[in-house]
Amino acid sequence: MKSRIWIEIVLLGTAIACALALLLATLGTAAGVAEGEASARQVPSAEHTYEGMVTCSRCGAKHSAALGQTAAICARMCVHGGANFALVGE
Repeated sequence: MKSRIWIEIVLLGTAIACALALLLATLGTAAGVAEGEASARQVPSAEHTYEGMVTCSRCGAKHSAALGQTAAICARMCVHGGANFALVGE
């Protein structure tokens, strides 16, 4: 008789655990869908067009002629050496 009571307690605990897991999964899914809809409603920012020459932050528009390289190669060498890319307006 005692073993039957323990089986009922274990079954009841398992049923409660499954119900809580299902509830949490449902709430998580609902929150994810609500977040996705909120981000989908945001209007994307206007597209910008920039004109100029891509160069490096070290040389700017004045690349060293002593290297004997093009401005593109000089910019890549400077960026590889730690500089950042930059945009110089024409």
